[in-house]
Amino acid sequence: MPPTRFYLMPLVRLYRRLNKKSIIAKIFRKKCKRCKDNSLIFSIKSIVVTDFQCKLVQASSNAVKSFKTKITMKNIFDPAVCTEVITRIESLKPTSARLWGKMTVAQMLAHCCVSYEMVYENRPKPNFILKYFLKTFVKPYVLSEKPFKKSERTASAFIIEEEKDFETEKDRLVSYIWQTQALGANYFDGKESISFGSLTKQEWNILFYKHLDHHLKQFGV
Repeated sequence: MPPTRFYLMPLVRLYRRLNKKSIIAKIFRKKCKRCKDNSLIFSIKSIVVTDFQCKLVQASSNAVKSFKTKITMKNIFDPAVCTEVITRIESLKPTSARLWGKMTVAQMLAHCCVSYEMVYENRPKPNFILKYFLKTFVKPYVLSEKPFKKSERTASAFIIEEEKDFETEKDRLVSYIWQTQALGANYFDGKESISFGSLTKQEWNILFYKHLDHHLKQFGV
């Protein structure tokens, strides 16, 4: 079998959603003799499609779907929601045990602060290629309402390896949350993200709240 053709079962679902002519490659069905089920053969002229490239195609398809999702997530710009989140943070203790992952509670708080540091502090910006990748393939997942998976890999900028002081990190995070709420949703509407470009106020809300909620649940609050 030529290297430019191979069975690609994970794209069966993608094939059903997209129009046959809307992909750069020609996709067609073929009966698999072994499993007696519909398989796919991906045929592309002049290039070899790797598994990585196919995952990017699938992620691009998911991007279209994710941005059609109606936004129903809690609004971190709402004072009541802001107070609720901070109450959850205040209920943490230096000895709070994680339910999954490797971070200590102090490291988790420092990790959550990074999202705000990228807004309020002078953090290094990704280069053009990395930013294109983030906007095209990471942004749709991060800004969808689909919860993060447990123990999922994170970007290097968010990795906290050194030990942190619990009270210091807790106070920093609470301060960032209040600062964001005080500025209000309209301040963030159309504001540039160093990773994802210009975002709407709804997207900023998901960016902030989804991440906080995920890690507070990680420590049972």
